Amino acid sequence: MSASVLVVDDSSFIVEGMVSILERHDYRAMAAHSGEECLKILETETPDIIILDILMEPMDGWETLVRIRKDSGRGVDVVLDSIGGDAFHKSWGLLEPYGRHVLFGAAAAVKPGAIARLGALWRLRRMLLVSPLAMIDKNRTLSGFNLYHMASRSDLLREAAARMLELRVQGVVKPRVGLALPLEKAAEAHRRLQDRRTVGKVVLTVG
Repeated sequence: MSASVLVVDDSSFIVEGMVSILERHDYRAMAAHSGEECLKILETETPDIIILDILMEPMDGWETLVRIRKDSGRGVDVVLDSIGGDAFHKSWGLLEPYGRHVLFGAAAAVKPGAIARLGALWRLRRMLLVSPLAMIDKNRTLSGFNLYHMASRSDLLREAAARMLELRVQGVVKPRVGLALPLEKAAEAHRRLQDRRTVGKVVLTVG
C-alpha cells in the first residue's frame, strides 16, 4: 500500500502542484489549505507524512504543529528552512532524534533598511549557538545548500532542469504569474521583489 501524505499550505497554487507531483509517484495525497483544515482532517485520517508550511494565516504552522504534537507527542523529522534566525532556532528545537534540518536560505536577514538589517543580524546570531557535540548527543543532522554555488556542476543543473521541464510539458507544474507591470514600472517590481511581497513570477509587459 502506498504511503499517505497530507500537504498543508494556505497557497492553493503550492498545494495543487505538490499533490500532483506526489500522485505521480504513487503517494496517496491529501490537501489542507489552512491549519484548521489540517486539524479537521487529522480527526479521521492518520497520514504517514505531513508536509506543513509555517507562514500561513490565520493559524500559522507553529500553532498547527503544537496542536498536532498534543495528540501525537512527536516532533519533526525533516525541516526545510529558507528563513533562518528565530525560525531556525525554534525548528531546530523541535527536531526528533535522527531528524534532519536543511538550511537553504536566510530570509530573516533580507529586509530593507539599516535598522531592519541590524535586527536581522541579531536574530541570525542565535544560529551560531548550535553545538556539534549536542548534535551527536541528540542524533540530529544539520546540512545546507546554495544553488548559486552549483554553477560549477552543470551536469546536475541540466538534469534538474530537464526533469522540471518534463513536469511542465506534462502539465504537472504550471508557472504562476503573481504580478504583471508595464516596463516603465520596473523599479516598483524590483522593490516588491526585495520586500518579499511577491508570489510566483513577476512579468514586465511592453506596449
